[in-house]
Amino acid sequence: MLRPGGRLVFVEHGRAETESTARWQDRLNPLWVRCADGCNMNRPIDRAVAAGGFALVALERFRNKGPGILAQMYRGIAERAA
Repeated sequence: MLRPGGRLVFVEHGRAETESTARWQDRLNPLWVRCADGCNMNRPIDRAVAAGGFALVALERFRNKGPGILAQMYRGIAERAA
């Protein structure tokens, strides 16, 4: 829940930009979801934020430390869509 005029600030791991890594995420995600208590490694976070009724104000994609399939990061700011 956001106050009127509030912003959603997020940092989350998700779907890779490179197709080869994204394919590996898709292959391994069914096992990962069971091992990681429902966490999805292949969720496109920008689309999930938009589907939640928000408009992206800023979005940065980067690779964090660690295995490539888990190190694909999204950092951004979103506002409630009009």
